[in-house]
Amino acid sequence: MKKVISLMILLLIFITATFFGCASIQKKIDTSSLSGVAKDIQEDFRPGNPEDLRNLIKDFSLETETRPLFLNDIKVEPLDRWEIKHPLGKDLIMEKISFPSLITHEKGFDRAVFYIYRSPEWKDKDVILWAPGMAVSDFAFHLIKHFFDEEIKRDYNIVFYVPPFHLERTEEGKENSEGLFTADVERNVKVFLNTVRELRTISEYLRGEGVQNIGGWGGSIGATMLLLTSQMVDLDHLCIMIPILDWGTVLLNKEHMGEVVSRLGENGFDEILIRGAYDLINPVQYELNMNPERIHVMYGEYDQLTPPDVIIEYAQNNGISKISSYERSHATILLTRKLYQDYGLFLDTLK
Repeated sequence: MKKVISLMILLLIFITATFFGCASIQKKIDTSSLSGVAKDIQEDFRPGNPEDLRNLIKDFSLETETRPLFLNDIKVEPLDRWEIKHPLGKDLIMEKISFPSLITHEKGFDRAVFYIYRSPEWKDKDVILWAPGMAVSDFAFHLIKHFFDEEIKRDYNIVFYVPPFHLERTEEGKENSEGLFTADVERNVKVFLNTVRELRTISEYLRGEGVQNIGGWGGSIGATMLLLTSQMVDLDHLCIMIPILDWGTVLLNKEHMGEVVSRLGENGFDEILIRGAYDLINPVQYELNMNPERIHVMYGEYDQLTPPDVIIEYAQNNGISKISSYERSHATILLTRKLYQDYGLFLDTLK
């Protein structure tokens, strides 16, 4: 997304918001983000073929469409970014794991990438599989590492997933996150299914290294990825922050995506077809496949991408009782110190 507001700017806006209409300004940041996505989709409007989308929906299997690949093509090398130190002064190995991806850029196939923070041995160590949200950046790391500290202090190893079109997976000549969503619904769904494939692939790799327990932390679209992954991968626990639970609240949003949906309709994609396609990757369409007592939900009271009532209803329908709310929007929730403290307390309940 070309016009994604950097977290540094968000921080400045947030400081201003504490004095001038905090809630309204935070909501505005969210809606501006939605408008930016819509604008990017409009600028390169290539919607694809509606018949191809119908064929994807027909006889769809989440397990088949996300089956792990490339376990024999995994590359391990030193991590050259996002360096951290063990908060307790212990040894910490930092690596980057990569393998081929079925996600393509203009110039060919991408590679799946994971940042590793671990003790000298994988075997018998608990791992937290990390899936961040859209527009995760080098600046975001300065906030994300507070979560890392809480995990490492409790003896977890961390496996951080780099989403496609982000960080070193950014397409050449484009901005971080640009290209993740396009007018081509079939392509969008397939990209997302391949993120789940990549998370399943790394999970199999970890099992092969002797890891017994894999938990998860997912933010925004990362939460969506992990909820779908949990349909096939046995996750020990899961923390989901500002989760996208229904793509209709984002990509079919009438106020911000109305013109995009209208143009898709003109090209043979009626709203029923579009909704049916996104339902393939909507967590609300799947029965929860893990112990709800080992799930923690964090949401923003001003969230404009996934409204609080959608999150609360999802939690209630699935028996999830550990829910924390914050007076923040989707884009500003990481600017909350209590968020990291609450996460540490959640981890303490698991051991």
